[in-house]
Amino acid sequence: MSSILRGASATFLSIATSALPTACAGDDADDGATSVAQTSTDTEPATESTTAQAESSGSTADESSTTETPGETSGSSSDGPLDTSGESGTTDSGAAALEIAGAWSDNFGGEHVIDDVSWTDIFPPDTFTYSISEFDNAERFIIAQDDGDSTWSKFEWTYVQDELYYCQSAYGASSAEEALAAMDADPTEPASAGCGGFSWSQLVPQR
Repeated sequence: MSSILRGASATFLSIATSALPTACAGDDADDGATSVAQTSTDTEPATESTTAQAESSGSTADESSTTETPGETSGSSSDGPLDTSGESGTTDSGAAALEIAGAWSDNFGGEHVIDDVSWTDIFPPDTFTYSISEFDNAERFIIAQDDGDSTWSKFEWTYVQDELYYCQSAYGASSAEEALAAMDADPTEPASAGCGGFSWSQLVPQR
């Protein structure tokens, strides 16, 4: 009887012992699967972080490539400061200033106030105002219309050393073109002749 019990016990121990490696192997496999899953999960944020950094770097590179350097502008313009150094001018905005603009007295007792748009003669008790339509500093003439009777005149000026003279070489013209086409005054001897059989008028700055 005892031999039978010992045989059964040995058989039971053998079966139990053979089952232990299988169970352990299963546990190890589960542990391995869990470890791999954890490793995979741990590496995903790193991949996403790397991708985000790459996109950020690309965006920065794009922005850098479109950044304008100092002194440059997007697009170009041919526009620039108006050149007012020319000799001729008109009454339009941006034209060169009239060379003889200012307040003057002449040698016949008259006073003159001249700017880019008008010439006012004051011969007490009379005052005559002319609206300037055109002037040329190089050719030294002005075309202007009398505000009183609407006729046109041409004024010319010249210098003898530092002395300024003017001549109203055309007046009573029916148009600006007619005044411009009138014969020019002779600037050879302005102090004595050359302005329609008379001398030119000298202009002296008012003090």
